[in-house]
Amino acid sequence: MTITGTVTRFTRGETTFHTYTAPELGGRVNTHIVETRTELTLIDAQLLLPMAREVVEVVKGLGKPLGRIFITHGHQDHYSGLQVLDEEFPGTTIWAVESVRNYMTQWSQQVLDARRAVVGDVIAERAVHPDRTLALGETMFPGFRINVEEVTETEAHSSALITFPEERVLSANDNFSGPGYNLFFGSVRNGNAENWIALLEKIKARTDIDIVLSGHGPNTDPRSGAEVCIEWLRTAIRARGESADAAAYAAAMKARYPDNLDPIWIDFGAEMLYGVDGALNPAHGLLDP
Repeated sequence: MTITGTVTRFTRGETTFHTYTAPELGGRVNTHIVETRTELTLIDAQLLLPMAREVVEVVKGLGKPLGRIFITHGHQDHYSGLQVLDEEFPGTTIWAVESVRNYMTQWSQQVLDARRAVVGDVIAERAVHPDRTLALGETMFPGFRINVEEVTETEAHSSALITFPEERVLSANDNFSGPGYNLFFGSVRNGNAENWIALLEKIKARTDIDIVLSGHGPNTDPRSGAEVCIEWLRTAIRARGESADAAAYAAAMKARYPDNLDPIWIDFGAEMLYGVDGALNPAHGLLDP
């Protein structure tokens, strides 16, 4: 099978972090694969089924059993591919913090149905829900230790920040994007943007981590990465305040960041922010309720 996405990796001690990044067609969504001496752990599961199948090929190529899957937040581009993973690795436990589990149980099938009706059969037909609760605080898994923090009202209504303390690595999911990538601003509610900026300032100040696993695009340094994201969010806040409609907001953001990849995220965000065509209804298929 030809892999159309890209795979990067780095090693800390006995743990190797592999990042599969989907091609442009798949929104450059990241699935991170944490490899220990004995097994693998996946973080997030892709949007399009063909990209999830590529993740399967990467996993099989590593030659170790898949121990578990973590889902960081309830946005479809990070859980649609669970259908493929469940078919290929039946019985693998799927973990998420309680609020994300509850959200996915209530909404994920409706969201997938709506997106599949628009995009086609590259979107999952069957929602697969997390079956284990990822506890807040410290948890030991075979070969690694994590600390989990739940953050609310940032990029998503709820998401898990997962720190690997021995490896000095933070999985920040869509709260971070690599340099040159547009953040998704559409699920922002009143006051959300400042919450998100406060989170980024907190991550920027941390001295216990030196790399952040991002939701889209390349992984990044916590300090310079946070600065880029904060500047982007400040620009989005101003554009939101100065724009009368979705088109004006999207135009302002694209003019400020003409070279950023995947402007579709600005368009989606504009639809959500301005309630275009029912985009704020989760059953319409666009992310958060």
